[in-house]
Amino acid sequence: MFASDHRSSGFNVWRPISTTAPSLSKCYETKATKKFDHNAKEKLRRTKLNDAYSSLKSLLPDAYISK
Repeated sequence: MFASDHRSSGFNVWRPISTTAPSLSKCYETKATKKFDHNAKEKLRRTKLNDAYSSLKSLLPDAYISK
């Protein structure tokens, strides 16, 4: 049986549902999933910042923009 992990990152992560204590591979999978989620959120944060800077740059007169 599998469960879908629906988080705000927009990605679906499928992993098995376990009723026993987590094994070493399960711990690694959890770390890998956390790293993946963190990387996706960080990329989204950087994209939003870049979009905000572009919006601000578009408000400046051309004389103030260094190329």
